Amino acid sequence: MEKVIFKITAFTILFAASLSSCKKGSDNNLDPNTKLLIQQDWKLSKIEEKINADPYTDHFPSLPPCTQDDKYLFKTDNTYQLNEGNTKCSASDPDIISTGTWQFTSNETKIKIDANEFAIDQLDNNTLIISRNYFSNPDTEYYRYTFVH
Repeated sequence: MEKVIFKITAFTILFAASLSSCKKGSDNNLDPNTKLLIQQDWKLSKIEEKINADPYTDHFPSLPPCTQDDKYLFKTDNTYQLNEGNTKCSASDPDIISTGTWQFTSNETKIKIDANEFAIDQLDNNTLIISRNYFSNPDTEYYRYTFVH
């Protein structure tokens, strides 16, 4: 169990260090997916994991409340910010947790966040679902992240 929590925490930090953005400016020339991505803040609502053919397990409820309300902001200049939500884990924590870059790849079926590439399972006005898998002999681990506004 400690191994799973460590992996989730490590992956959440890795993911967080690779996701967010700001808005506005003239977005009339932006493609539809970029408009959907940058229209407003995203908030993580599920972190699911499964191994091989096992069912997915949602680890989001085990995250501390100060992490559950963080906001992911994608910007038109292909940068992102991960910002503290209303609850900080420590009063001295900065408002901006991390920043980095993002870009669509593979005809906008994937998104690369810093050095990590995720499949886009769903992107619409209300939901962003991205996923990734890893092969760790002899298992394949699957991760799926759901974001909402």
